Amino acid sequence: MASNEQLKNLTKVIMNGKVGIGDSNPADRLVLKPDSGGNSTLRIDHSNDDNGLRFTSLDTAGFKAGIYWNNSGGQQKWSIIADADGDNSGNLRIYSHDQNKTVMELRFDGKILMPNLPTTNPNVAGAIWNDGGTLKVSSGS
Repeated sequence: MASNEQLKNLTKVIMNGKVGIGDSNPADRLVLKPDSGGNSTLRIDHSNDDNGLRFTSLDTAGFKAGIYWNNSGGQQKWSIIADADGDNSGNLRIYSHDQNKTVMELRFDGKILMPNLPTTNPNVAGAIWNDGGTLKVSSGS
């Protein structure tokens, strides 16, 4: 597009101070309506290699909404997922795809779960570990 051309309304994109992608009457500044499968994703890459963030809302059992970080190979590395079990619990899960496990889960009732803490002192200053049911903070030695 030449620098002197004006952006025009395109099919399914409305420009009235609000932008709707797949929405002809967006109620917010930016609205992404789901595809035919019920999923919406906003992708922000830092290069052309799928390295970046994805903000996703899914209409499937589990993984209702999430923020995903992909590495340069397009592989998911970390995710923060709301309602990962698809049970409408409102729980928020932080997940490591490298470790293939939940790092932390914040539950709607105030409980915080960290099911995969090390059980021996990691000898890294400030690291948290589980010493037989007692939460400890490593001094680094």
